[in-house]
Amino acid sequence: MVTSSNISPPGTEPITINAYESEKLAEITYLTTSFIGSTVVVNNSIYQKLATGDTTEFEENDQLINLYFDTLRVFLEMDVFSETVNVTNVDGDPNSFIIIFSVDAFEYELHVTFNENDFTGTLIISGVTYEVQGSLEDTNQEFKLQFEAKNGLDFVQVTYKSEEKEDEVESKYQIQQKINNVESSKEVSISNEGNESSVKVSEGANEYQLKKELENGEYKYKLKYEINNIEGEAIITEETDIDGNINYNYQIKEGETEKEVNQNKPDYDYKNEQEEDNKDPDDSSNNPNDNGNQNGNPEKESTYYQKHFQLLST
Repeated sequence: MVTSSNISPPGTEPITINAYESEKLAEITYLTTSFIGSTVVVNNSIYQKLATGDTTEFEENDQLINLYFDTLRVFLEMDVFSETVNVTNVDGDPNSFIIIFSVDAFEYELHVTFNENDFTGTLIISGVTYEVQGSLEDTNQEFKLQFEAKNGLDFVQVTYKSEEKEDEVESKYQIQQKINNVESSKEVSISNEGNESSVKVSEGANEYQLKKELENGEYKYKLKYEINNIEGEAIITEETDIDGNINYNYQIKEGETEKEVNQNKPDYDYKNEQEEDNKDPDDSSNNPNDNGNQNGNPEKESTYYQKHFQLLST
């Protein structure tokens, strides 16, 4: 495992990455590239147009909310990355690794080389390459992970840490980004308590909280939000049209206003290569169609995770 106690000078024991650490690297990689690869332009609130008539705050921010839902819903599944993460050493360099995993039919290929706790490398997803750097420290007391991805002048920096609250474990991602010359910051919190999970995004005074709940034998996504001091909620269902494209239906309620909003799956800089190869030349659609949910075994050998796993299972 990568810890300050077992990182050795050249010529001694090489660095190793355990299953828990590789999953966390996959998670933070996925989260980072979802924001840097999105074609959604996030404006600061001062530049957003004011709602007129019965236009809701949701509608004024629907593309951003849709991006958050599409990106963060995977964290409501138990160990969504565990079944697909594969780690291999680079021949001739015991401190270099290739980490490959898949989410929503996209394959992520992360190449990193460690120098003590720090690492640098590249991430390749559907032919798009991002420069990455960061640090990882896993000890008995805590687990820390920092990750940054760059694409030209755009960058996203993410810092991960987890906290204990009685029988609850909360993971937090502090995100700083500059996309299309627009700087912003946000915090993504993932809470696991018993069999329930939730994801909350805090961006300035605005908040979005997503949960997945079982009702009448069917899982539904529920969103609560507060935007510009206006509170609202939405029930979200995933739909697939006759062409196989994934769409999201939002049944929103904001004050006395109730509306239905439909959004396509967000576009990203990277595309599904197989989908692009098979696409009809006359078809102008370029949205990724496939959706994957991976579930795996949460019992990994991380020092930190072994110490605190019982909080999730009690």
